[in-house]
Amino acid sequence: MENCVTALVTPFANGAVDGGKWDSLVHFQLENGVRKVVANGTTGESPTTSDAEKAGLVRRAVAAGGEVTAGCGSNDTSHTGHLIEAAASEGVGRALLVDCYYNGPSSLELREEHYGYLCSSFPEMKFTAYVIPGRTGCELSVEDLAHLHSGNPNLDCVKEATGNLERMRRTRELSPSIRIMSGDDDLTYRMMADGGIGASGVISVASNIAPRAVNEMCVAANAGDGRASDLAAKLAPLFSLVTVKAGGHKFRNPVPFKTAMAGLGMIDYGVRRPLGRMSAEGTRHVRSTLAQLWRDSPEILEPVGKFFDVDIDARLESDSHWISY
Repeated sequence: MENCVTALVTPFANGAVDGGKWDSLVHFQLENGVRKVVANGTTGESPTTSDAEKAGLVRRAVAAGGEVTAGCGSNDTSHTGHLIEAAASEGVGRALLVDCYYNGPSSLELREEHYGYLCSSFPEMKFTAYVIPGRTGCELSVEDLAHLHSGNPNLDCVKEATGNLERMRRTRELSPSIRIMSGDDDLTYRMMADGGIGASGVISVASNIAPRAVNEMCVAANAGDGRASDLAAKLAPLFSLVTVKAGGHKFRNPVPFKTAMAGLGMIDYGVRRPLGRMSAEGTRHVRSTLAQLWRDSPEILEPVGKFFDVDIDARLESDSHWISY
């Protein structure tokens, strides 16, 4: 796990998974330098896709030639095991596991009854632990992560979405050999440039739209190339769209990015309830941010126009492409 790994959105058409659009999104990544993708992450709306749909998405991504990490997280360890088995049967060698949301086990329980149990039950599968307390309400501690990593060589990576740089430095101190992947696009460059953290890359939302630029930033950062900071600055407006606050509402991933992708002509807009649409103010913010990015750094969005055969100027100018309540 290094450089850019894209956490893909799941496209829907009339409520059903749109397999053709999914294939296009995978190929867009491959043609723009990103070979590794996550299927069935939170960005992919895994809480509302069935096990059969999850398996189908994994199967299609593997068939397209992507190196797939399967999102297998749930707050039911037994169900997670079934998802891992299904992913393995499709030829996937890595699973992403999130801290168990809502039932909120302690870090010790996460270590012993969830991560530890799954690592020992599936020794041939590589695991990335995903720590995101803002969504889960619980948190695997750095000490318990280190315990797991030292005792289970197949847990070799952590997706860090705590926003806590001191925690990340402590992770590196206790687990020198673990791979740390950013789970927050806007912190990726800082996490990679900080020698006390030494992040390897990002599991990215923004690369759904800008795979080439995000990957180039990560490759440059890993090489110690000063171009990385310039790319991070250019990408900052796009990174800011992962979560959008507008008019007293907070629109969380993947709603803003699906709004952006539909507006640009990459997908048709569709999410599953309880997710819906942004407010008019929120959608205006997404649209104006993309318009500014297009003016200032057109090279970031040019691959979208080329691959999807869309006129970005026309898409940004026409109200009909921008969905809201």
